[in-house]
Amino acid sequence: MISAAATAPLLSGERGEYALANGEDALPYLQTMHSAANAGFMIPEQVWDSEEPTSYGHELGRSTGSASSLSWAMAQYVRLAAGVDNGSPVERPANVAARYASGATFSTPELDLSSPAALSTADAASTTVAGTTNASRVYVSVNGTVTEAPVTAGADGVGSFSLDVPLTGAKNKIVVAGVAADGGTAQEETTVLYYGTRLGALADPSGDDNGPGSYTYPTNPAYVPGAFDLTGVEVYDAGENYAFVTTIAGEVTNPWGGQGISHQRVNIYLGTGAGGSTPGLPGTNINVEHGWDSVIVTDGRFDGAGVFSPDGTRTSAVSLLAVPEARQIVTRVPKAALGSLDPATARMSVAMFGNAEAGEGTGNVRPVYDGDYWAAGDPSWIKEWRFGGGAGVFDGGLDSRDTDTRDPNALDVIVGEGQSQAAVLDWRAGSPVVVPMVGLTN
Repeated sequence: MISAAATAPLLSGERGEYALANGEDALPYLQTMHSAANAGFMIPEQVWDSEEPTSYGHELGRSTGSASSLSWAMAQYVRLAAGVDNGSPVERPANVAARYASGATFSTPELDLSSPAALSTADAASTTVAGTTNASRVYVSVNGTVTEAPVTAGADGVGSFSLDVPLTGAKNKIVVAGVAADGGTAQEETTVLYYGTRLGALADPSGDDNGPGSYTYPTNPAYVPGAFDLTGVEVYDAGENYAFVTTIAGEVTNPWGGQGISHQRVNIYLGTGAGGSTPGLPGTNINVEHGWDSVIVTDGRFDGAGVFSPDGTRTSAVSLLAVPEARQIVTRVPKAALGSLDPATARMSVAMFGNAEAGEGTGNVRPVYDGDYWAAGDPSWIKEWRFGGGAGVFDGGLDSRDTDTRDPNALDVIVGEGQSQAAVLDWRAGSPVVVPMVGLTN
């Protein structure tokens, strides 16, 4: 940042290049930069430009104590010096100058991209880029790799193009550029997702991110509407991994710099469907309908993500990818981490929780407090940073930080056909609540 009483010498160098490009004398700008150097001939980031004395001992035209040398400033000095010696700027890209410095105008060709659809999920590791244009040439870039697409001429001057391109990542940026005969250009962009071979999915209605029907979000604006509202989970075979893709109704945000996400903590319990009701991870306040072998935890903060066994041991790391444009969170799980479990035939329970910092609740799960206590806002941070509509009040002497853990801390779960989330999570009817295990559908 440049203060009101400091200036950056490198800007003199940029102004000198502008003068040089317009046939003016740039030597004074070079001399100004030179005069700002210290005894070691290092040019600083900023120099003091006021005659008023300061308590820091700054002097007019000398460094303010900022970075010395600043590589950017030194490079600018060298570049301007070379330009003065050359009689013109030495780093002016010829193609850019030919297009914009000549004063010539260019046409903008028509370019319409008909496929692939934006944010579509491909079912193979390639997709077809197609459309129409009156440009003479079309180039397609996928994640930075450029290929020319053949253009088939049309009777009305508008041709068509089609090109099969590989998808090299989970999130693939496709840029299509049409180039007219006179060099004018047009550009279209889209993004295609590819996670692997789809094994199946679980669907969930939107608007039910209120637990048993009474839960409310913290009031801080960081908690955007729909951030905990599950709308589905898809599972893909991705070679050596499985990809579990969680979709939410709200925006995927990351206000606290987590690994792609800051708010959500998703538990996906997997098992064969054998055995009776079994407790979930500590802090969840839920039971799972049957015994479970592994739980996949998706959490962007505090090293909370991974595959865990029923005794709480992390058995494998996972990798996370946030795709905010599609409101998706992708968790890649090594197949070896699930042993003989095949997600295509396994039973699973899916529950959404709020992420918590250490000391805010058991197991990095954000607690849900009594509705009246939460609404009263005393202390104020309870309403701003915790969920309301459950049971219990804050007690800093408890690991759970909650005097009543009968209520589930799950904000949204996926239930089976004919079941109601409000009934499943109704802790007043019975506690701990039991979240059903369901299988993937096509």
